[in-house]
Amino acid sequence: MTPLRKDEKMKIREDGQAKMSITLDHGFIKVKRTSGLELAKWYANKGDWDRIWNTINRMVKKNNGFSLSLKEKEKI
Repeated sequence: MTPLRKDEKMKIREDGQAKMSITLDHGFIKVKRTSGLELAKWYANKGDWDRIWNTINRMVKKNNGFSLSLKEKEKI
């Protein structure tokens, strides 16, 4: 992840720490904590993975963050 420059630092709006992984494997989307605890799992409908990315990118844009996915779209 690209670190924010000094002039981009903002006040913390979400306290705490968390980490999770989201995977698409053989038609199932799984959301897990890094401890391995499975938080969610479902048989994905067509477009679910793209909807997850669209949601993440909307939050990134709203908060002036960085997304490689958004950078790649700018090149098109």
